[in-house]
Amino acid sequence: MNSVSAAIVVGVDGSPSNDAAIDLAVQQARLHGRPLRLVHAFEWPVPFIYPGPSPEGPADAGLAADADRILAAGLERARQAGGPQLQVDGEVITGAAVPVLLRQTAYASLLVVGDRGLGGFAGLLLGSVSTQLAAHAPVPVLVARGTSRPDGPVVVGVDGSDHSRLALETALKEA
Repeated sequence: MNSVSAAIVVGVDGSPSNDAAIDLAVQQARLHGRPLRLVHAFEWPVPFIYPGPSPEGPADAGLAADADRILAAGLERARQAGGPQLQVDGEVITGAAVPVLLRQTAYASLLVVGDRGLGGFAGLLLGSVSTQLAAHAPVPVLVARGTSRPDGPVVVGVDGSDHSRLALETALKEA
């Protein structure tokens, strides 16, 4: 995919920070004139669990249906916030969040995630997924934290390395 049409990719997981990440990704997609792609990475929690509904249960039950509902809710939110001119698509991809989202960066100009996922350890500053993505993604990673402030400051950490120079260039463009 060429850099002109590279999407803004946002990871969605149904967590409390999910909506902030989607809203921020919509803002970025509109600001930069890029399509928006929502990705829900789903890792089966226990081997050999049947992904569909129980034969005795309702047809819309089961882990796969839950994953589809999370993505559908995210797509609805993004389409409402982005309006008809914003191109939005999405996909549920089987696998752990970090490797799935890192693979998506091959088609992305920016990766957006929430600061807290569905895991525990509420006292951590950032979730382990956002921390790993920020450390390893080959594209800029924007972590949605709290309420978006379009007029707020752009903050970037630098250490003099080539990577931090690239991060500074990106931050300056955003500012």
